[in-house]
Amino acid sequence: MEGASEVGDPLGVLPTLFHMLWLRELQTDLRSSPLNETSLIRVAGEPR
Repeated sequence: MEGASEVGDPLGVLPTLFHMLWLRELQTDLRSSPLNETSLIRVAGEPR
């Protein structure tokens, strides 16, 4: 939420972030923990 708030209004930003996750432009490790406000998200293809 903090990162979304830094970019703009979370109600406008979060749908875009979820869409970018869906398109695999952004990545997160969903196997180790569920998606929540503490999840680390990175640009696809960047090293971990």
